[in-house]
Amino acid sequence: MKFLSSNFFQNLDPDLIVLQQVPSRHYSSFHCLSTIEAVVRPQTSSSLQLLLQELTRQELMWKIDWVPLGKGSNVLISDRGFGLVVDLSLMNQISIVCEDENELILDVGAGCGNGKLLQFLRKKRCKGFGFSFGIPGTLGGGVRMNAGTPLGSFSQCTIGVSALDMGGQSMFDRELSSKDFSYRDFPAGRDWVVFRLRMRFAKASEREVEREIEDAKVKRANQPLHLPNFGSAFKNPPGDFAARLIEAAGLKERRIGDAQISSMHANFIVNLNAAKTEDALQLIELAKTTVRKKFGVQLHREVHVIGDSEYDS
Repeated sequence: MKFLSSNFFQNLDPDLIVLQQVPSRHYSSFHCLSTIEAVVRPQTSSSLQLLLQELTRQELMWKIDWVPLGKGSNVLISDRGFGLVVDLSLMNQISIVCEDENELILDVGAGCGNGKLLQFLRKKRCKGFGFSFGIPGTLGGGVRMNAGTPLGSFSQCTIGVSALDMGGQSMFDRELSSKDFSYRDFPAGRDWVVFRLRMRFAKASEREVEREIEDAKVKRANQPLHLPNFGSAFKNPPGDFAARLIEAAGLKERRIGDAQISSMHANFIVNLNAAKTEDALQLIELAKTTVRKKFGVQLHREVHVIGDSEYDS
């Protein structure tokens, strides 16, 4: 990467906060072992736009030299490290657009954590986001991946986004419906940096709100949340479950280095201590190959890999 100094970014915009030589574990829930050369945190959409424009002028390329990233709950970072992360965590404000006895509409920064919004909605007695319990990510990553469980997903509560193209040249505000989403994907968001979401939630009784969260807790009871992991390794194939196939293939508890297919849930790969990204990727390839040979089913990876073109897809 064509490395840019801290002074360069701050001369571009004093509101940009710059960190250098940041351990990748801070940007991956799997606790990857490598190093990110620089992390830049814009605080406003205008700062973000200036930053993206300058990265383009410096001929730094999205995915190759830089990526936008939240908490990295669905991410592996190459053992070789990575260049620049654009971190939207300071763009995390929650603003009420409209509220009545039936519903609540919010504008929320993409850097807002799922847990922060869930607690806000509990206090407001709103349902519709309980599915997010235990997902340690941000709203930006959540909408990009249409994160969720059988209990719900971002497609059901996101009614609009504000975003910039990767070059910082175009900004749009777009209304959304569930038709704009697919399983674990928001296709229109692939080439854009979403920095704000508009979300709608229904008012409910305290009992309904708490029951929704309890249902999510039950759903996650068999997941290894006590160990570093990146969530589901694979999307569920139509009419089946990746975990069932991996377990039926005899791969539960299979270990490479310090990465292991979880004994609790076979679609989770956990970091037992100091797992390398390559260890996890080898387990992913082993699961894909074995399931395909035994059952004729092609599993598709859900986790994104940053900084390693060999595992781009």
